[in-house]
Amino acid sequence: MLRRSVVGRLDAGVERPEDREFITEDPIDTLKRERPRYVAAALTVLRAFIAAGMPEQARPLGGFAEWSHLVRDALIWLGEPDPLDTMERVREQDPKRERSGSTVAHEDELHGAGEPDDADERRGRPDAGTILGFWL
Repeated sequence: MLRRSVVGRLDAGVERPEDREFITEDPIDTLKRERPRYVAAALTVLRAFIAAGMPEQARPLGGFAEWSHLVRDALIWLGEPDPLDTMERVREQDPKRERSGSTVAHEDELHGAGEPDDADERRGRPDAGTILGFWL
């Protein structure tokens, strides 16, 4: 499940955030009203990334190669942190990992540790025109 998790951290900057009172509009209402602007901004980022040749920024996450090559690499290309940075922190804090680590090591000893065989990586990078052909 770790591969499908991204951790977000919110810091309200106050001791008891649940007691805050907001004088702004409900964020859901804002997002609904401003949705076209947010969609346009996201598509502009993707278009710029594609125009730059979709430079690979990080090794793709197995099983999520298309997402990794388009969304994750675009974010890193913009200078944003890698969305997968939290995955390793979650893995380090996983109590099941410690218990299963010895099992994996034992299996490697018995059968040998081979290279990952990821179908997404064998197929290579997705073509931007295929992914976003409807607006290119």
